[in-house]
Amino acid sequence: MSVNTIKAYKSAITSLVEDSEEIDSSQCLKEFLSAINDTEIKSFVRPTIDISPVILRLREWGRTQELDIRQLTSKTCWLLALFGFLRASDIHRIDDSRTTIYNVILKMVIIDPKEKRNGKSIERPCEINEHLDPILCPVLACKIYKGKVAYDLCSLPHTNNNAITVNMLSRNTRNHKYPLSVDIITRHIHNLSILYRDRLIRPYLRLGLLGRL
Repeated sequence: MSVNTIKAYKSAITSLVEDSEEIDSSQCLKEFLSAINDTEIKSFVRPTIDISPVILRLREWGRTQELDIRQLTSKTCWLLALFGFLRASDIHRIDDSRTTIYNVILKMVIIDPKEKRNGKSIERPCEINEHLDPILCPVLACKIYKGKVAYDLCSLPHTNNNAITVNMLSRNTRNHKYPLSVDIITRHIHNLSILYRDRLIRPYLRLGLLGRL
């Protein structure tokens, strides 16, 4: 049982009694919590992730230009998450009207991501270089996706701020006039991530933690 779990149990139990302050001030309890804190080892070791099953699947699918819309959507989301260190919510907040490809570099702007600066909302730039292998190239995938799916702007209020308009990049696979929700983007990423799920310590480890190919 982890230290945090023990502390959570302690808080839940003390909330059931009238004089919780007396329990919290107990010297015995303080010494116990101090002792378990000392026994906890913070690990900076990260699991080695083998994404070769995904690469194999992408090669089986073939050229990006020939993928159906569902495959293209899953592939584009997965590659953006991997190479851009992006969450599904980040992909959802990419402003497509400001997305450009210049000198084989994909440049995007994420509007009001989860992280803040001094408590304020921000715009976060994201640049992704091309991959020499066209099967694994996020720039090529995004270019083809924009040509086949996101060819018109899809303007909607920002999820967390109605005063902000975002031109959504990710679109519904059947009706491209509508955007994908964060949950659906997550499912598209998981369509490929599930291929290496059993090899992970934590299922669906966020792609941004895996590094670049």
